Amino acid sequence: MKTLFIAHRGYAKKERENTVPAFRNAANDNYAYGIETDVHQTADGVLIISHDANVTRVSGGMDNTNLEEASYDVVSKIRLPGLDGIVRDDLYIPRLYEYIDICKAGKKKAVCELKQLFSLEKIEEIVNLFKEKQMLDDVIFISFIKENIVNVRKINKSLKIQLLLDKWSKEEIAFLLENRFDLDINFHSVDEKLVNLCHQHNIIVNCWTVNNKEDALRLANMGVDMITSDCLNAMILEEE
Repeated sequence: MKTLFIAHRGYAKKERENTVPAFRNAANDNYAYGIETDVHQTADGVLIISHDANVTRVSGGMDNTNLEEASYDVVSKIRLPGLDGIVRDDLYIPRLYEYIDICKAGKKKAVCELKQLFSLEKIEEIVNLFKEKQMLDDVIFISFIKENIVNVRKINKSLKIQLLLDKWSKEEIAFLLENRFDLDINFHSVDEKLVNLCHQHNIIVNCWTVNNKEDALRLANMGVDMITSDCLNAMILEEE
């Protein structure tokens, strides 16, 4: 199986991560199989896109709003600088549905990280949003928080789900098998033993975040199924 590439937080080397322009860049990249993102909710329950709980890092220190403690009215007014430092109107905190629409239009898999601990009811709302957009067959839910993905599985028995890990253990592999989850792991922790063990049990192996072609080649040669990267154009492993 050919290794598939996932655009990390959109095309994060071309545009400010987790913004509409970053997602559109990834959607237009023929090398991208999917687009990864991170989901939070505002204080009033609106589902938004951001890796961090606050915007200090992505705003270059110009704003320090805590997204989980602010209303969506406040969050919607935030504008971010591009990679060149210039604040632009199109660089804002997107809502989850905007990301889904871009993935659907670009025919990309949505790789959706549940970033904070969500209630079962909120996860059901997230799943239903993908269902309404006719994207249930094209979404992979991922999270470091086991309760999140266990609840996704309670809601839908057939959804694709990956547990995020920094390092693996036999106990973690047993957890994947018990719940029919796949794996999304720090690429530094990937070796042939892990890939072979996972594939023996039909567990898909995704790895994050690979921005060096030599690392990508090494991982592809091991047989990893997916590689998540900030810079897809630097990851092309063979001539099309």
